[in-house]
Amino acid sequence: MTSFDRATMIGRESMVQRIASMLERGHDVDLVGRRGHGLSMTLRAVAFHLEEREWRVLRIQGVPSLRAHSLAALHAAEIGTQNEGRFGAIVAAVQALEAFAGVGRAALVVDDWDDLDEVSWGVIETVKARTRLPMVLARRPNSGTRQTPSGLGGASTRSTFVVQIQALPFAAMQRMLEGRLGGPLERASASRIYIYSAGIAGLSLGILDAMLFSERIEKSSDGYWVLEETLWDELLRGTVEGFLGTLDPAKRNALQVLALEGGPSIEAAEQLVGRECLDRLDDQGLLVAFEVEGEPSVSVSPPVVVDYFRAEAAQLVRQRALRESELGGEEKRWAKKPRGIAVDPLYARVLADRVEQQRLELRNQWETRRTRAAALEYVRALTMKPCSGREIEEILDWPFMADDDPLSQCSLEYVRSRMRISDGESVEDEIARLHRVVGELQPGTVDLMALSLKLESGGIIGEEDVHLRVPGLTPVAQVRATYSIRLLGEIWFGHIAHARQTLDDLLRMRSADGPYQPSSEALLLWLEGRLSEAQERAEQGLREARAAYDLDRAHISRFVLLLILTFRGRYTPIPPLLDTLRATESLTSLQVQAHADAMHLGALALVRGGQVEEGAELVRRAPTIPYFSDERPGLGRALAIAQLRVTEGRREEAAESLRESAIGSWGSGLRTAALVHALAALEIDPLPSDFELIRGWLSEVDSALFQLQFDLAEAIAAQDAASIAQIAELMQDRGEEGNALRAWNFAVQFATAAGDEELAKRCGDARRTLRSGFGSEALDSERFSRLFLELTPRESEIVSAVVEGLSNAGIASRLGVSVRTVESHLNRILRKAGVEQRGELAGFVRVAQPRRSARESEVKSA
Repeated sequence: MTSFDRATMIGRESMVQRIASMLERGHDVDLVGRRGHGLSMTLRAVAFHLEEREWRVLRIQGVPSLRAHSLAALHAAEIGTQNEGRFGAIVAAVQALEAFAGVGRAALVVDDWDDLDEVSWGVIETVKARTRLPMVLARRPNSGTRQTPSGLGGASTRSTFVVQIQALPFAAMQRMLEGRLGGPLERASASRIYIYSAGIAGLSLGILDAMLFSERIEKSSDGYWVLEETLWDELLRGTVEGFLGTLDPAKRNALQVLALEGGPSIEAAEQLVGRECLDRLDDQGLLVAFEVEGEPSVSVSPPVVVDYFRAEAAQLVRQRALRESELGGEEKRWAKKPRGIAVDPLYARVLADRVEQQRLELRNQWETRRTRAAALEYVRALTMKPCSGREIEEILDWPFMADDDPLSQCSLEYVRSRMRISDGESVEDEIARLHRVVGELQPGTVDLMALSLKLESGGIIGEEDVHLRVPGLTPVAQVRATYSIRLLGEIWFGHIAHARQTLDDLLRMRSADGPYQPSSEALLLWLEGRLSEAQERAEQGLREARAAYDLDRAHISRFVLLLILTFRGRYTPIPPLLDTLRATESLTSLQVQAHADAMHLGALALVRGGQVEEGAELVRRAPTIPYFSDERPGLGRALAIAQLRVTEGRREEAAESLRESAIGSWGSGLRTAALVHALAALEIDPLPSDFELIRGWLSEVDSALFQLQFDLAEAIAAQDAASIAQIAELMQDRGEEGNALRAWNFAVQFATAAGDEELAKRCGDARRTLRSGFGSEALDSERFSRLFLELTPRESEIVSAVVEGLSNAGIASRLGVSVRTVESHLNRILRKAGVEQRGELAGFVRVAQPRRSARESEVKSA
């Protein structure tokens, strides 16, 4: 009888039963799926199901190495005999199969149909035409020249049902793994296996078995199985080699090149392995398409295959040899950018699967139990994907029992308020409505919802709003919710000392009611000037949000992390964060402001890195907040638009827009955002009135971060090299490395101008030490003072040659033009840059000449 592990079919039980039922009725079935999607496991399950019902099952296995030998697959299954002559062997095989079909209830199961030898194909087709023996076979889609599932030329006239086998959805795979473990698997661990295996059943089980064998998965105190951080293990070699086993050498080599290349652009991938090979690999499900900084790219999938190829150090040498052979001995060149494995599209698929599953489950729950609690859960699930607002309104308008769950009633009314504000109602009117509708039920909760609406929807926050009080005998969960919102209110209102006390209270309650949200602590640490710690908390928050598949929390954590990285002047980690944003664009979130601010901060980083057009495009694509006024555009948007204006030489206009935004934010109670914008304006175009305004604001906002930045601005205005050096040391210690480097640059400049050689040397040494500590990673020390030079392609070539040190004659020789032409171009470039010496061109960020009117229209439309 067929051996079979029932755990491997979790999530596919009904499909197995349907296939067995078709066979019992005399129908043929083709299982069609890509490599590793569980075709063989499904066939074993079907055979086991039939044998349990006392069917006789004959299994035939296609084997690539036996394909050249006639009847090898049938002889391996003990069908026919080795008679003299090929014809006699064929007759014997046909007779043996006919005899099998003629006794009782029988079925034929053929695995790897594409790897059968042609004579075995013909024998099976002959029997299929002569008998009523039902057959189920597994084949791959797009299998080269052998595309007909019923044999060469389609000899059989019997109809066949085709069943597509897809990768497992996340929930089914998690249940399958838990069936193998015999207990619950931590959700974050399950998601890591799913992403690592791309949802391929056989690989996910192989990964789990390797973790069990190497004792890198263990049961926690609460009964959940938890994986170690690193998934690759040498034990997985056999699993991956089995997965890749039927690939011919050319495709395997191509896959290896792409895996080692680390996610090249599609153009580069075509140059590496050829378009036809790339299409074949894609047909077999071994590639995944994604975007990096807007560029179509491709990565090997699943990620465990990438680790397999990278595990061997010798492959690095082989990569070059393979590449040279593929490219005819010469490596073609293209613009390369750092890339990683494309796990984000896979994560987005997991997230989308979970959202859809949640919506279905919660809809069923809502339809069977019409309570406010069920309604609230279903509405939250509906907001995760685009849906009809009418559908949510129907739920909100349901005639609930009057005394059914007052707290859920408040939450549902809060959702209604968010929808009404999006449709044009004012925040103040909605807060008044909440007081009328649920004020008597939950007085403290209405104050909490009012502050949430003001923070998220653009209302004016006052002193009385941020110091929420908790009524006596309030449940712990509600106390925590109140303190969490109060913490955010105090942070954005600029009451940093109060926020620290609130956070300490929250941390004391942590064990009583689950984990806190690290992103709020990260924001507070940022304002306290502890940027290294703040980044650690923000990264922790993002990891936890991803593990929990909580898109709202992920948007908040990503915004906070981008904000901290921007203030640290460290942009290297930002492109992967933007890739994740792009991967999840099809999903919606209630945290629209955090999502928009994250995209705008990403745009800011792109522009400062010289990708001006890409930054402008990201500003255009960012979600719009229709209920926000022009005076309160959001923290990130004001910075991004100001930076774009700086690139166009409109510095005064950029600074003025930031001043207006700062005053508007201060008037709305968002004092933290106001100071960010005011200090940025001071950096771009310092005015005496700016110093006076910010000094007054800092008397009401006790932020060490902003105070130190203001101290630096004052010291720079006074050209006080000694004070600047002290500030640089403090910034460096607190993790504000980009600004620290900027401060050291000013200290060296002013000390040198003042003739203080000792101070200039000390500051220069400190600057070199800071730079060397980050290796090849660039620190942003220029920020808004960065110089941009928009050039045509020819002008860019000339500036590159100038920076290399070539003379006019050398440039002319390289470009194949006359020296007079080079001189003409160079004079025009110097006028554009506003400098006199060619050596000064090295200080500019060179960007492509844009269609300025198009860029302006993009930003205005955003």
